[in-house]
Amino acid sequence: FLDVAGAPASKGYYFRNEWLGASDEAQSFATVLKLSTAKGSGVGDALPAGTVRVYMRDARGQPQFIGEKGIDHTPMGSTLSLKTGEAFDVKVQPTVEQRERITSDEWERTGRWRVTVNGKTDDVTVERQKEYWRTTMTYKVTNARPAPVKVDLVQAGLDNWWSDTRVPSESVKGTQRTLDERTWTLDVPANGETTLTVQFDTRY
Repeated sequence: FLDVAGAPASKGYYFRNEWLGASDEAQSFATVLKLSTAKGSGVGDALPAGTVRVYMRDARGQPQFIGEKGIDHTPMGSTLSLKTGEAFDVKVQPTVEQRERITSDEWERTGRWRVTVNGKTDDVTVERQKEYWRTTMTYKVTNARPAPVKVDLVQAGLDNWWSDTRVPSESVKGTQRTLDERTWTLDVPANGETTLTVQFDTRY
């Protein structure tokens, strides 16, 4: 089906936190192998759904199985992150620092959307419940390795039944991957730590 040699890949670290996920102890990042399906700079073709197995050659040159992951149908030009294990020396401790009710006025202050129909833009008034929540999360990432690392941290659960989650403040600019997930790429110094602080405004 596909015979590719020399496709570039890189090692990375990945952690996905569930909504209001918090831990008394630091959790390990997953170690992942990142590669692209792009033409010319990756595998160069779409991949069917199935299981991808990863092998690494040992000191004798023999392939050793180090991990596997099921993937969905993956179009050409996508990026794959294949989990190969757990990083005992790169960890994160997510904490719910504060959870407070905010007023309807405060909720509307963070809104930035208008509706355009047939070329005409109008503010839309929608009857909403009177209670909203602002949740402040911190994610303390530690690196016990002698070299700096770059990690991908994902907060999931942002599109539960209430929808319309807003992010009024974040110490590092994130990217909204989907309605349900927002991700941050963080640089963590050697034998050091980095803390990400984010506020989420939600209907619950």
